[in-house]
Amino acid sequence: MVLLLFLAIVAGFYYLIYRGLAAEKNVLIQKRDSLRSELNEKKILAANLDRLKLEIAALESQLSQALTVLPEEKEIPKLLVIVNTLGLKAGVEFLLFRPGTLTLRDFYGEFPVQIKVKGTYHALGRFFDNISKMPRIVNVSELKIFPRPSTKEDKDTITAEFTTTTFTSSGAIGGKGVGSGKSR
Repeated sequence: MVLLLFLAIVAGFYYLIYRGLAAEKNVLIQKRDSLRSELNEKKILAANLDRLKLEIAALESQLSQALTVLPEEKEIPKLLVIVNTLGLKAGVEFLLFRPGTLTLRDFYGEFPVQIKVKGTYHALGRFFDNISKMPRIVNVSELKIFPRPSTKEDKDTITAEFTTTTFTSSGAIGGKGVGSGKSR
């Protein structure tokens, strides 16, 4: 009888008290392990905080440098005057200078200008070289060169048609622009 009473007390203790406490202990152990791993992640982030701040500062500096080669929309007329001046200094004569419309892309805008010039082959090369040395990004595309009949009074030997495209930093940042969204 004493043995049965002892077994009943042990079984009661196990089922009523110990099993519940063991389950609660397991839950608390899992929570402790989770908090430890979270603490370790936070320690790693805290240890790298200074390095990450330096990286952010460097990236911001790179962004500001990149934006210096992308003129703002209000600077485009000045840029067009510079392109015109470079052409005249190189020795080409402008036959057509037709600015297009600004097309907004994801984070920038494209501003094309159709140009037709006449001059010598070397003058055209100097003009393109001068454009390539500009601090702003100006692309030349759709280049077509045609020979001209040379005469004694007209030393120009070629006519060239092309499109220059400058890029602006005034695009719709993070959103869809007005254009088709296709890249060139």
